[in-house]
Amino acid sequence: MSSATLNTDLNIAGKKVSSEIASLVFIISLAMLFATLFLGFSFYRFTATVWPPAGFERPSLLNPLISTFWVLSASVWGELFYRRYLTKVFSKTFYSLALFSALAFLVSQVFFWRSLKGVGLLVSAGVYPSMLHAFTWVHAGHVVMAVGAWFFPRTENRSVINFWHFLSLIWILMFIILFLV
Repeated sequence: MSSATLNTDLNIAGKKVSSEIASLVFIISLAMLFATLFLGFSFYRFTATVWPPAGFERPSLLNPLISTFWVLSASVWGELFYRRYLTKVFSKTFYSLALFSALAFLVSQVFFWRSLKGVGLLVSAGVYPSMLHAFTWVHAGHVVMAVGAWFFPRTENRSVINFWHFLSLIWILMFIILFLV
């Protein structure tokens, strides 16, 4: 093996490690953001004498359930795409299904926000609706970032898939804490 080949291999390995570290730092920082939101919501939720507060209705579970399906689908299809990618077989089907599922999640969020408006859960209506909107908007914003990453083929695919899995986990926690507890 020539020294040029060795240097190239080391450079590629170094870039991969740097990408993995950057991805980990990014996900940890987002975990801290969501932990702060969860902490604030939990404090508000468990100090309230009545839930939901101020006579608000609980939002319907239909849209959050649909959103859960789509965010988990994006994660599954993305993982299947990545596993195919590792074998050097580009799967346009898995790639397209992951992207479609992510976009369907975003569309389901628009319907969710419309349903909140329909029952008077507007951002301006108080702390409870503001928190619902904050959680879902921040999460949707990160989904938009993840969708954007799909369009950059030079992006480290494992980092993108890990980000999807992280967003799926956060959504499951949001679903349980915001809509079931």
